Amino acid sequence: MSLDYDKLIIIVIGTLNGMGGAERQAILLAEHLNNSGYNVKLLALSGGDTEQVLKQKNIDYVVYPFDGYQSFTKNIVPLIKLIFFLRKLKPFAFIPFITLNSKYIGLIWKFTGAKFACWNQRDEGREVYGSRLEKISANNVPVIISNSLPGKDAIIKKVGISKNKIKIINNGIEIPSGLTNEVDWRQLLNLSPQTKIVSMLASIYKYKDHTTLLKAWKIVLESFCDSPALPVLILAGTFKGMENQLKTLCYDLRIANNVYFIGATPHTNALIEQSELVVHSSNKEGCPNAVLEAMALSKPVIATDIPGNLQAMGTKYANYCLSKPNNYHDFAIKTVKLLNDENLNSDIGSYNLQRIKDEFSINKMVNSYLQLIKENSK
Repeated sequence: MSLDYDKLIIIVIGTLNGMGGAERQAILLAEHLNNSGYNVKLLALSGGDTEQVLKQKNIDYVVYPFDGYQSFTKNIVPLIKLIFFLRKLKPFAFIPFITLNSKYIGLIWKFTGAKFACWNQRDEGREVYGSRLEKISANNVPVIISNSLPGKDAIIKKVGISKNKIKIINNGIEIPSGLTNEVDWRQLLNLSPQTKIVSMLASIYKYKDHTTLLKAWKIVLESFCDSPALPVLILAGTFKGMENQLKTLCYDLRIANNVYFIGATPHTNALIEQSELVVHSSNKEGCPNAVLEAMALSKPVIATDIPGNLQAMGTKYANYCLSKPNNYHDFAIKTVKLLNDENLNSDIGSYNLQRIKDEFSINKMVNSYLQLIKENSK
């Protein structure tokens, strides 16, 4: 790209206290811009343990405390102070991640001396309400980026933005170079070597549909009742309020001995690698990183048939891998089929890896951002 290397690109994320999908993508973009010689700085609005990750990757960053969840009237003075802070950095371009950051950057970026900013829609629109300030912010930037078709549709319907102003940039996904042996999940959970693992990597909260998955899992276990070792379902993700309700459901369904709630873990790649297949039951998604990361490790994925999952997985194996929303019978049938068909498992896994290489490469993502900055900077 012909964008000058010395022009400062500021990537804005909310917090360095843990990493969700948007934060991982922001850090990935910063890392690759940095490694390519671009002048990039990551701006976080609160600190946390992820600072160690940034230091390890040699990513320049700054923490500026700002509470975006306060009402706008309470944030007028903090926003003015943020503008003066940003002006001193002499920014050329802003790339915010998550909806909340996009709203504020969209309002203030022109006062900082920058030549470019975008709204970056990273989910299916769960925090977009169609408010007057959102409309002002979205209309104040030259381009709106979404990583998914549901995100694009939400901006069009709720904010009233023309579809021509919205550009889709697929997530960039790292393809691991080799097997991860840092954790043996079977040994850690005292499982036999014959035990088949099915995993779902997602926060345990209302935006996912673990309930349908658990009801499906009861049927799956019944279909394996004559097997020497029953499969297990491992749910990996930060506990965000639904865990007790779901654990109670497991006891009510009498499947608790074959469902593991392990919470957040840094060893997700090892869990995916040691899984027979990965599942993702959710009725609302952008383009989910958890699905893409499993695909990058050549794993078959069974997910709810919604636009974001279809965007990630494609149509070739949709009849085997995309399940009707809220239909636990359908989810169970598809799960049992893949657990019993090693050849089909392998074919889907190979297809998934190739799809990541073709549609979700990091270079494609990075170059798309640079091209939009080049085309839309004033």
